Amino acid sequence: DIRGRYFGLRNVFVGSFGMVAGYLSSLYVDHWKALGRGMLGFQIIFAISAFLGFLTFIVIAMTPEAPMEPKKQSLKVFLRSFQIPFRDNPFVIWMVYHGCYAFATGFAGPFFSVYLLKELQLSLATVAIYTAIGEISSIALSRFWGVLADKYGNKTVLAISCVVKSIFPALWIFATGANTMGAILWLGFVHSTRGFNSAQQITTLNMALYLSPEESRPIYLSCESTVANLASAISPFLGGLLIGAMAGWHAEVFILGRNQMLCAIHVLFLISAILRSAASMILIWVKSDSRNRLDS
Repeated sequence: DIRGRYFGLRNVFVGSFGMVAGYLSSLYVDHWKALGRGMLGFQIIFAISAFLGFLTFIVIAMTPEAPMEPKKQSLKVFLRSFQIPFRDNPFVIWMVYHGCYAFATGFAGPFFSVYLLKELQLSLATVAIYTAIGEISSIALSRFWGVLADKYGNKTVLAISCVVKSIFPALWIFATGANTMGAILWLGFVHSTRGFNSAQQITTLNMALYLSPEESRPIYLSCESTVANLASAISPFLGGLLIGAMAGWHAEVFILGRNQMLCAIHVLFLISAILRSAASMILIWVKSDSRNRLDS
């Protein structure tokens, strides 16, 4: 089975292009901000992104697709087919896990960059450098995770990555005083843990493919995607409400031998860490693919 290695290699190419584009975009926006026209810089970047997104549709339309025989069925039968994944217990457990973890990730996910820009007062270029550290780490480990997943099973690799990524939000609590050498090194370390992101990306897709029967795979995957995307859409909204409700809140607590000043966004990070840990526990009940390798 080479599925893990294939998706690992794909992530290397996608991540590399995304990293370079993100850094160049941040430099461009910072240039316009220095001229007092930062909004114009964002507008130009958004326009370029929209144009490139349009080109993507053209490329996809030109991409050859495996021939498929159309199935003749009524609309009623078609709609009923979407009930099938929700009657498949192993896949339902998987969707519960994926939905819960997507909710936990989205709860604080959009606010990490906000924390760097607003709380630590970093420039976009500096944020892009830290993001690049995470991307490089993810790219460097992509093929390694793919090989590991092919050898030991996707669930095993996914569980390992979930343990590390559950701790990830809590690490941000200690990211203070961005201009000190200790803070710079700490932020670099925190972002380097994104190397486990590629493990989750590869194994999450492979687990969904493993748990879905080939004849109904498009329906299974669409239902799984719907559950995860709904969770990802709701959680940032709730996270934003929490920050708004706790605006201006501060507390000094004693953590790991030193006094640490916490604010509302730190509470958000802690809750996200707890939610990720709870969601990861659901993996215990997910069917393992360690002994049943994918052939399709």
